[in-house]
Amino acid sequence: MKASPGSPKAVVSITPDTHVFIGERVTLRCDIQGGRDTQWTYSWKINNNELTESRGRVYRDSTRQEFRIWSVKDSDSGTYTCRGHKSDSQSSEISDAVTLTVSAKPKPTVRVNPQSSVYTGDTVTLSCELQQGTGWVFLWYKNNQLLQNSEQENTLNVTEDNAGETEYQCRVIRINNHYYFYYYTEFSDPVKITVRDSSYTDCISGILYHSSSRISSSCFREVGAVTARRRRRKKPDPFAEPAKERE
Repeated sequence: MKASPGSPKAVVSITPDTHVFIGERVTLRCDIQGGRDTQWTYSWKINNNELTESRGRVYRDSTRQEFRIWSVKDSDSGTYTCRGHKSDSQSSEISDAVTLTVSAKPKPTVRVNPQSSVYTGDTVTLSCELQQGTGWVFLWYKNNQLLQNSEQENTLNVTEDNAGETEYQCRVIRINNHYYFYYYTEFSDPVKITVRDSSYTDCISGILYHSSSRISSSCFREVGAVTARRRRRKKPDPFAEPAKERE
């Protein structure tokens, strides 16, 4: 059936995005530009073949205006078109083709700045990077616990007050308000931040640049203890001359 001259045109929209991931819920909708006052029914094609219902893939109602996919698969990737039909046998123009791309579940990456040594009191910026898709909300985890006060953005600024090792991860969700459905990505690989006690650095600076009378005894004890630990950890030099035995 051909469209009459001047017929309105159909338009395809895809929610939440034209690039989705395996397991997401997807809605394809057909609207008629300038045809809101007329009762339409719709026909759909994927890759120029009729779009038919199957388990988990259904039309919302008898008008077929919306096609819903409850858990999208690779096989749902393709080019979609739609067309509107009126009871008087007139039809709209066929929509432009819209391509739905379905990819494997994504995995974000966490990057840390600075990557150099971190001391107590320093602020560290973590970035959660995800190259695919749009409309993401970011979740941050510290030592496997969700950070409730994070602002759900892709960057996290943390001030490390305690010496030791801390592990961070991120995970990303996309909220589909059409279904009240939350889609979760994989967790990122964990990154570990080792924080050193800044008091040791302060002691070293004091010893180097001030007279010993101005340095506390606790500072000397701390530097001495750290130096002793480092000596115990130091590997022997295979090229060093052997110590001479006493006669």
